[in-house]
Amino acid sequence: IASPGLWSVMTSQQAVDHVRRMIVEWPSKLDDVALKAMCGMLSDEALDLGVERAVTVILVVFADVTKLGLRDLYIENKIKAKKAEALVEINRRHGHLTPSRLPHS
Repeated sequence: IASPGLWSVMTSQQAVDHVRRMIVEWPSKLDDVALKAMCGMLSDEALDLGVERAVTVILVVFADVTKLGLRDLYIENKIKAKKAEALVEINRRHGHLTPSRLPHS
């Protein structure tokens, strides 16, 4: 839920995608503090996009995130991360990556 200011710089789908990424990548428990921080981050994104109005954001997060498709996104990101780690290891073993050329985590 957001004020017209947010919708003046992004679509509802863009906002949903942004929030989904934040939820999936959030490093700790999703509590009130985390959700408040995410609201602020979404408002900051609107500022970065040049919003010219006030922005108010309220996040409504349902307990069963699997119905929102977030579990699938989480699993997809984990699979990509494992594949990237495996590729780095293969390249390291073949001498293609030296410690100074390793990707930063």
